[in-house]
Formats: sequence, C-alpha cells, structure tokens
Amino acid sequence: MKTPHEHWEVPLVASTSMDWFLSKERGMKAVQSRRLRVRNILGLAASTHLRRHSLGRHGTFQLDAPSVLICLLTDVRWQGTYTRTFGASFTAAGLPRLVGSEPFVKLTNETVHAVREGIADSAAEKSLAVVVNRTICRLRNEKLFLQVARDYSGVMQEVVDALPNVKRYTGHVVWIDGRDALVELDVGGEKEEETRTVDSDYLRAMGIDTDGQPIIAIDQHWSPDTEKSTYYQPAVVASEDDPFELERWERLLRSHETPPPRDRGESPGKAVMDSKD
Repeated sequence: MKTPHEHWEVPLVASTSMDWFLSKERGMKAVQSRRLRVRNILGLAASTHLRRHSLGRHGTFQLDAPSVLICLLTDVRWQGTYTRTFGASFTAAGLPRLVGSEPFVKLTNETVHAVREGIADSAAEKSLAVVVNRTICRLRNEKLFLQVARDYSGVMQEVVDALPNVKRYTGHVVWIDGRDALVELDVGGEKEEETRTVDSDYLRAMGIDTDGQPIIAIDQHWSPDTEKSTYYQPAVVASEDDPFELERWERLLRSHETPPPRDRGESPGKAVMDSKD
C-alpha cells in the first residue's frame, strides 16, 4: 500500500477515551492522577480552553491534544520511566505553543459547541467519549480543522524524528466485524504493508468505526522491553485540492516567483502533493 496523500492527525480527542481499559489494573483515580502528571510534563496544565465542559444531565467532557493520551499510555505501560523523555520531545517540537495558538483555541471552542449541539441526537450511545470523538471527526473537512491538523502533525513528526523508539505509520481500516478489526499500515522498508488485528472497541472509542477510514498508528518500543505499545487514532487525508497548497500557489504567482514544474492539465494542489511522495 502506497499512501497517495498525506495523512494528518485529528488534533483533538476526548480526554477519557482510553480510561475504560487503562483503569483496569490501577483504577480510575490512578489514571486521573497520571493524566494530570502528563499534562504538567507537556506544559498544558494551564490551558484553560482544555477544561471540563458541562453537558447538563449528559455529564461532562474534556478535550485534549492526542499527545496527552499518547504520553498517558506510555506512563501507564512503562510506569513513568519514559514519560519525561517523550514529553520533552513534544515540548521541544512546540506543542505548548501550538495548543495555546489562536487557531487551536478557536477549533477547541467550535468543537465544544458542536458537541453541545449534537448531544441530544446521541442519547443512544452510552460512552460520552465516543460521542465526542465522533463529533470531532465530523468536523474534519472544515478549513480551520485542516489547518490545526496539519500543524499538529508537524509537531508529531518532529517528535518521531527525534525518538528512534517511536514510529509513526499511516494506514486505514480494512474491516470491522464484531470485536475484531483489521487495519493495514504503510510501514515502509522491504515489507511496505502490514496488516494488524485490533480490538474494535479500542478503535470505536477513538471515533474509528468505518471501513476504509484513514488512521495513524504510533508505535513505541522502549528497550530492553520486548513488547511494543501502539496508539491508534483517526486521521484526515489532505486532498489534491488542499486549500492551503492552493493558497500557497496563488501567493507564489502574485509575487512573480517561479513555481515548481508540473504536467500540463494538473491542478496546483496535485502537483504539490505528488512532489512529497
């Protein structure tokens, strides 16, 4: 499988998405304590727009950058051993600056509004985190969403480049059937493609519930541990008509700069995206 377009991380997630299985061994209070610790390490504890929001009788919810859940998974799996190393890479890549930026704050506020507007139509879903994550995924075609997704993915890629213990793979859901799901990932190298069977409850909790849905997998393998831990999250695929690339071409033409060559008949967006392969 060769991914034809660039995958960007969905830049927001319900903070309690993984609580249902992270709390099995240590309990919910331990998970809450670790989440607070992770936010402090990432420099996000003072981000007031990531506070809890009330939905009246439906309960409360909180949004986070996916980095919080990734580091929380690390903190639980390896008992805090590598959390600061991982967190330092996120802060060095500019995560606190991005989360505090005007576009990120605006997207957070718009997401909170969308969740409140749609909660009445989601009463049949028992998990509030699932409702929130599905709502987030429905915003994926908005220009602001794409802008923040692109910027967050830039941070994530810097972290992966800095840490040989962490790998980032793009892919998609092949099928979901009962408790099982099959995903296909582009892992590069000689193997190129890799299929994995995943717990479908995990994917649904993250808002991944459709065959063909694009995903990103973050693998962690901290030596000398022989096992790896994987964080799966929904992704958005930058289209050939990506508005940011088209705007870039318009700026180049207005400034009389010479754009890179492209085949006759191709759209500017397609030429730019193809050049990244």
